[in-house]
Amino acid sequence: MTSRNAFLFHHRGDRRHLLHDKRGAALVEMAMVLPVLMLLIMGIIVYGQWLACANALQQSANEGARASLSGLSQVERALTARQTVTDSLSHYNGIDQRKVVIGIQDDGATLNVTVNYDMSDQPVMKLPFVPIPDKIVSRSAAVRLTNF
Repeated sequence: MTSRNAFLFHHRGDRRHLLHDKRGAALVEMAMVLPVLMLLIMGIIVYGQWLACANALQQSANEGARASLSGLSQVERALTARQTVTDSLSHYNGIDQRKVVIGIQDDGATLNVTVNYDMSDQPVMKLPFVPIPDKIVSRSAAVRLTNF
């Protein structure tokens, strides 16, 4: 056998060996799965923070609406609701009080408390590869003032 034939015969065996070689397969699989996994994890973080903020706003609006029942006039009900919402939101670390807008509508029969919060400055809301929910979170609660 000549040296050229021996070289080709030797490398032909390597080709068959490479077809069955499993080294590096885990690395290739991880390279394919990791981007999808990271996107899923980042989506969970973004939507988890958004839902936590929405829940805090809803609970604060509920507490403000309930507390307003103690007021005798529209002005007193509005002040009580606004103060209760502010106090309730102060217990949540991730909410900046300066970005909270509290709206109160009182027509004498129903009182509506609306709490809006701008999340656009939150770091996780700026991720470029995750579909972002609404950056303005708005929640409201209503109570009847008459005909109990």
